[in-house]
Amino acid sequence: MDSDECDPHVQRGLEIIGRAAWKARRRAGLTQRELGYRVGVHQSTISRLERGRLNGMRLKRLAAIVAALDRISFVDG
Repeated sequence: MDSDECDPHVQRGLEIIGRAAWKARRRAGLTQRELGYRVGVHQSTISRLERGRLNGMRLKRLAAIVAALDRISFVDG
């Protein structure tokens, strides 16, 4: 198990990122499959990201998803 998996701060951060990605994807009117296709990842990757369960995602891949969503807010509201 990766040491970050046990860190509650890391897990909370992943959940915040996931919730923000979910909201942005919904605002964009995209399905998980459509977003995955746009950035070259499988739908299950988007699903795990949105659930805060993707600890090993490369920053470049996350950046590609954020760019495909165009706008993403990490603040609730």
